[in-house]
Amino acid sequence: MSTKKSKKQSEQVISFYFDDAGIFHTNSNDEVFVYAGMYFLNENEYLKIHNKFLAFENHLRNIKIYKNLKEIKASKVKREHKEQIFNITDFSSIILVATYFYEINPEILSKKESIGRFKDYMIKKIIRNTLEKLIIENKIDTNQKLTIRLRLDQQTNKSNGYYDLTELILADLKGISNPEFNDVLISNVEITTKYLNSRHTPVIRVCDFVANLSFNYLNSNETDNINQFLKRFYKFIFVPWNQIKKIK
Repeated sequence: MSTKKSKKQSEQVISFYFDDAGIFHTNSNDEVFVYAGMYFLNENEYLKIHNKFLAFENHLRNIKIYKNLKEIKASKVKREHKEQIFNITDFSSIILVATYFYEINPEILSKKESIGRFKDYMIKKIIRNTLEKLIIENKIDTNQKLTIRLRLDQQTNKSNGYYDLTELILADLKGISNPEFNDVLISNVEITTKYLNSRHTPVIRVCDFVANLSFNYLNSNETDNINQFLKRFYKFIFVPWNQIKKIK
């Protein structure tokens, strides 16, 4: 009995939730595409955001223009209302990866499979960067097994490589990805990936709000809002990495 309990206590689990914003296509009128996410190291952190967001949605539904919406999507909410999302979220749990289209090879933008592959790459990079920081902060022990629960908004996710998203991330964390040949970050790791309906997953809807706002700030180069909100996120990166100069 006590053995099972100690085993459960030593279990390391991290959950990632993501949603995106922007149209990733060669004919897109957008300048940027983003994935916004949240990570949780325990169930209590998750439930705290889950419950706060449901209360936030109830608050919005008391506003006449949102009363009859089946799902409150950020794209249907006025900015003055959706920016209230930052009052209920902990900035230290929010992560963001963005890319400006002008830096991307046009061939990637013209092929659906290549677009899917690049989007997978973005998720892989933000997950690795987040884990690296958590390891430095001693919040994750690389000597213990790590279980990653990856949850994304439902989407068509085609790839032109040899790996699906789960395998791509695993290969990167174990140091066997190509062509980067990264050092091993965590060797004993497993990943479960699920695509969820945001209508039934409040935390995905939180990510929808954060992604939508982040996209608007970056797409319009709103420096004040970028500095006030995005730069306070736990991790905020660009791919390619040198795109950070765009907002400095």
